[in-house]
Amino acid sequence: MTKLGDTKWDKQESTKKPLGDGDKQTMVEYYEAGLKTGKRSEDLLAELEERYDRSDRQILRYIAKVRTKNLLDNRPYEETPHKQKMREIAGRVMGSIRLPSTFDSFCVKAELGRYGLGSDLLPVSVSKDGKIEVELHTEWQQEPAHLYEGLCSHLETWGFPRVIEHDIGHLERGIAANLMMCHSLLELVRKELEETYAVSIPADYQERPGFTIFFPITLCWGAVEQASGAPCITDSRYECEGLDLRFGGYLIYRGLPNEDLEPYRNAHKVLRQKYAVWEQTKKIATYRKFLSKVSARIRQRLQKFMDMERVPGWCELCS
Repeated sequence: MTKLGDTKWDKQESTKKPLGDGDKQTMVEYYEAGLKTGKRSEDLLAELEERYDRSDRQILRYIAKVRTKNLLDNRPYEETPHKQKMREIAGRVMGSIRLPSTFDSFCVKAELGRYGLGSDLLPVSVSKDGKIEVELHTEWQQEPAHLYEGLCSHLETWGFPRVIEHDIGHLERGIAANLMMCHSLLELVRKELEETYAVSIPADYQERPGFTIFFPITLCWGAVEQASGAPCITDSRYECEGLDLRFGGYLIYRGLPNEDLEPYRNAHKVLRQKYAVWEQTKKIATYRKFLSKVSARIRQRLQKFMDMERVPGWCELCS
């Protein structure tokens, strides 16, 4: 039997005699009657392929259209609990599609373990070899597997077959790759600062005299924002409070009594401009834009699914 991913017959559809509504309705009635007798969906599709000389993908489209239009039952449309659940899960999936902020992307801990990144606690895990993984699906995959599979089927028979299992997985891997790029850039900047000033910058967020980890983090953050075309960061982002030099509210340097903080503020401004034109920085900015487009496309498709007057597509749980 032709697999769902094959397009052999689809490419030849234009040379075949179109099927009328009557044929499509007969096709659906035969398919549904077969399911009720316990036949497997794959076997029924194979029979219909041979009878109508259409690929199983095209047959699934016909079935979806007929069922969506409610051609087999002229009763008023009523949203079943199952279809309400499909809308609910689609909403939860859409809510999980998010990118970490530019700032949070540089706060990733390349340490073994699992934690939530940023204010929205993006699920991140780090393996023994330092590989970063992102799991956007952890929230909504708590649903029973048959409901998750049902949503996949609704999207597939509606015309978006790769939204969840492919597109979201692609986005997860892309975010993880971008976080690795951010971590590498941060380490380069941190190392350069340590060599330049002959100091050791702690990796934790404790506030001690000297450079804090937020000095290199805010350098990378500001540089990527600038490389992305964001409005230039003004000097108003710098604040001196006693011995503390802050940038955007983050303590970047804590001085000793009577120490002049101006050289560190000037160094921060100069370095931010320098790192904004680094190839690593521009690559991160470009990739973030790409991931934003992927994220927006997934969200738009799920939003359209939820906004439809009638839940589109179908699955074996549909009544």
